Amino acid sequence: MAAVVGFVFGCLSFCFIGFLLVAMPLAIVGLGKTSSRQTPALKGRALVLATFAFVPVQMFLTVVLAAIAIPSFMKFQARSKASEARVNVKAIYVGVLADHADKSEWPGSVPMTPSVIPCGKTAVAAPDELAAWRQIGWAPEGPSRYAYAYTRTPDGSGFLIEARGDLNCNGVTSSFKMGADGTLQVENETE
Repeated sequence: MAAVVGFVFGCLSFCFIGFLLVAMPLAIVGLGKTSSRQTPALKGRALVLATFAFVPVQMFLTVVLAAIAIPSFMKFQARSKASEARVNVKAIYVGVLADHADKSEWPGSVPMTPSVIPCGKTAVAAPDELAAWRQIGWAPEGPSRYAYAYTRTPDGSGFLIEARGDLNCNGVTSSFKMGADGTLQVENETE
């Protein structure tokens, strides 16, 4: 009986890794019980041996699948974090165009906010840094993974919006830039 239960738990370990902790001891118990019987045909012994063979194969497959899945997950996570910059740069662009439509000139420049590029985590802009963003109707909402800047060209004929961040704190920054033409230029999106 222990051999059958051990084999079932070994099969279920594909779904739940915790079943491995149950399958191996039951297989050992089943092997002990089948070998201690004095019957000529030990039918349970083959099932116990199958459990011993099945569990290591399942563990190997789990490790291989994890080796494939983890890098893909990390890349997906970085792209999802980078979407913050894309959305905010476009929102700043819309705000700048709306302000230009009202005043017939581009708004004044806004320095990098927060003043330090966030490194591997979120940062919150100081309240005095946010005042300049209010002129265009945009401000970072809560903690941000990127620092944002808006620069009007010296002759007043255009502008550049920029978002910079270091998502994994390796010293390489990702950069999102958009000018008056509305084209988004991305460098090192996921670093």
